[in-house]
Amino acid sequence: MKYYYYFLISVLLITLPQWSWAQLDTPVLSCGEESSTDQVCFTWPVVEGALIYAITISINESAPLETTVVLNEWCQYGLSQGDVVTLTVIAQGPPGDSEMATLECVANDCPALELTLGGLAPTYCTGDEAATILPSLVGDCDCTGLGVSGLSFSPEEAGAGAVTITCSCVTEEDACIYTAGATVMVYDNTNPGFNLSTTTACVGEIITADLAGVVDPSAVYAWNFTDVGAANVLGNEVYELIWDAPGTYEVVLAVQAGDCSSEAIAQTLVIEAADDIGAVTVNAIPDIAGLSVTFDWDMAEGADAYQVSYVINDSGVSLELVTENEFLLSDLDYGDVVELCVFPISADPCYAYAENCIQQTLDDCPPLELSIDAPTQICSGGSAVPIAGFPEGGTLSGPGVSDSSFDPADLSPGEYTLSYEFFDEETTCTYTTSIVVEISEGPSAVFEAPFFACLGELTLLEYAGTSSPTMDFVWEVNGVGTLEGEGPHYVTFNTAGDYDITLSVQEEGGCVGSYTETIDIHAVELDVANAYSISVGESIDLDFTATSTAGGIFYSWEPGNGLSCDNCPTPTASPLETSTYLFTAINDFGCYEQIEVTIYVDALGLEENTSDMADLLVVPHVVDASRTSSWNINWMGAIPVDVNCEVYDMQGRMLFRTSDMSQGWQVGQVPSGVYVYRIELIDASGQKHQYSQRFLIHR
Repeated sequence: MKYYYYFLISVLLITLPQWSWAQLDTPVLSCGEESSTDQVCFTWPVVEGALIYAITISINESAPLETTVVLNEWCQYGLSQGDVVTLTVIAQGPPGDSEMATLECVANDCPALELTLGGLAPTYCTGDEAATILPSLVGDCDCTGLGVSGLSFSPEEAGAGAVTITCSCVTEEDACIYTAGATVMVYDNTNPGFNLSTTTACVGEIITADLAGVVDPSAVYAWNFTDVGAANVLGNEVYELIWDAPGTYEVVLAVQAGDCSSEAIAQTLVIEAADDIGAVTVNAIPDIAGLSVTFDWDMAEGADAYQVSYVINDSGVSLELVTENEFLLSDLDYGDVVELCVFPISADPCYAYAENCIQQTLDDCPPLELSIDAPTQICSGGSAVPIAGFPEGGTLSGPGVSDSSFDPADLSPGEYTLSYEFFDEETTCTYTTSIVVEISEGPSAVFEAPFFACLGELTLLEYAGTSSPTMDFVWEVNGVGTLEGEGPHYVTFNTAGDYDITLSVQEEGGCVGSYTETIDIHAVELDVANAYSISVGESIDLDFTATSTAGGIFYSWEPGNGLSCDNCPTPTASPLETSTYLFTAINDFGCYEQIEVTIYVDALGLEENTSDMADLLVVPHVVDASRTSSWNINWMGAIPVDVNCEVYDMQGRMLFRTSDMSQGWQVGQVPSGVYVYRIELIDASGQKHQYSQRFLIHR
């Protein structure tokens, strides 16, 4: 059985004298004790008479955020060390708003402590043991730099040079971060060694000595070149050494870097005496009938072999090694000019030798005019052309030559030499001639076009080669059509997809060049509604569908006020007044689509009373503010479990809210006019009763 209890609540309207109210006291702000490295809190004493506090928050002088709070505190979370938060507070309510109070609080306001690094010496040698870095503060410390691992510094791993070590410590007590640095000098106390060009040489031969490996730029290098008049040389250059007498010698190197010294390194070399073989005399015996020449020379004392070098008609040097003092050069032709040199060679490297050269010319053959009938310029990729040599009976040769034709199909653009050889049986003379045939690459058809573009935008096609007035240009653009002329051309694609663009360029001589590029056309499409309608205090989900031909989609709503998010496709909108938003969807390629969305807000959107017990609600619909200072509501039914009462002005701005039926709206200084109340009651059975109506305040 259910029991209902009814109470009679009456409204007693008492005529009170008019009061003259001053504005509310200005809040007194202070930085709360809960401030830390990632948050700051502001507090202020409760201002008597204040119903709500209007605050603005700015972080590091960023654009301020405005909101209202009921409690006398505000905490800002998610900060970084050192962030400065500026808060302004205005107490609002009858009799009038207070002056604005402003205060700055700093996240992680760390004490001024100095971090120093102990355990480090000003200089080290690369061979020294690792040093332990000792920060002066207690906490979680980490150090970085060459040769640094944790709190250990290894001179060997750091290498020679100035090394900067940086340490950062986070204190345990207040999580403050302190940073300090130190620079130490590391000197290389290892000798990189040196190279000698040889360890065995002849008297008078140049021997080079130079450093080997990585060296310390600050090091001093001390050399000792025995018996060459260059002892105790300081430097790191390449030295050229010559010994004038045979014997065994040492080259010694020591290195000093800062206070770090290396051990001396020595290398031994042997200098031997040199014997002179002398030069040989070369003779030439031509055989005109056999088209050959025999060369001979006298034997050289101490020589083990002879290197023969020869040049025929300036065609290039040929080398041969012989052990006899004779050399036959055959397969020559009439008029050939031969230059031959002989070099005696000994297994003993300290033997000196000299060369001797001779030049021999064979008798010339009688003159004979040869010619080749062939085009001197052909287009690349063209057909084979006939060629012929005169007098007839000879042999054609060269790249692309086959019998009596020249085929450029397999040849790259460039110049090619075609030769014709003719043998005269009567004089036994061989004659040759040649011509140069140029294979023309044809005109360049390369052009510039973007790899991708957006649907509907202008796309530039621009020729990138060298043009001339005799060239013809034809552009084949899939999805657009055929364009003529060099350009530049601007085209627009009206459908997303991949399109081939081909440019053909033809020269006056008939050579054609062709080039193809592919362009991807991307698009973003929206399936949206551009208008919605709600009442004040209501929310609506904006469900938008955006599709892209490729890549992800990014969303943007401008402005973001009244939306649950400004970068998602389906925000919840709760504007208090009619608002227009610009919705933008853009993909990874920069293609975008936009639409303006308007949400019409009925500032007075009164709901119909949902309860059949409206007669149980007693609400004043006319209030004489000159006779009473409070607007109150009364419920004549069962005591409600929950109540919510809100008052708005005619522009939809909420002026009063309460969940306590005994608390009335103080209307002493409220302007005369029409206002709207919205009331929701939940009775003991859980049933909701909703009411909405206008009422008048006058004086």
